[in-house]
Amino acid sequence: NFCPPVPPRLHTLKSSMNSPAITEKLRADELALARTRGGDLGARSKEEHANTDFIHTQQADATMMMRQQDEALTDLDSAVDRVGNLASTINVELSAQNKMIDELGEDLDEAEARMGLVMGKLSKLLKTKDGCQLWTIIMLTLVLLVLCFLVFYIP
Repeated sequence: NFCPPVPPRLHTLKSSMNSPAITEKLRADELALARTRGGDLGARSKEEHANTDFIHTQQADATMMMRQQDEALTDLDSAVDRVGNLASTINVELSAQNKMIDELGEDLDEAEARMGLVMGKLSKLLKTKDGCQLWTIIMLTLVLLVLCFLVFYIP
């Protein structure tokens, strides 16, 4: 196996990245970042500090949610790109097959026209009253078949 199956491995890594422990670590890091960016927001009392902590928590949650949505949108974008590429490939294949079907139809029309000519000539030949001419044609056809057999099948 030259190239190991990537999608199952990628799925395993992605699900391990979405585990509760990693999600909680990311949330804690985002909360710490929000606290360092926002500071105490001018809080002086215990209630104001609780409100500030609530604001930082909400900011961290909102940032995490936006990151998750960005990841989901990125996945969706790549899926849409794959579907678009697949649709383009199907379109090219259908165009090629339509062209082949058109060529086949043209070939069948040509063969039908030739068959009509052959049938007309055969009909004219069979209406011939001269038995000698008919037997000559049959004999020459048999000779031709024997010669073809000798040329192609005998080394």
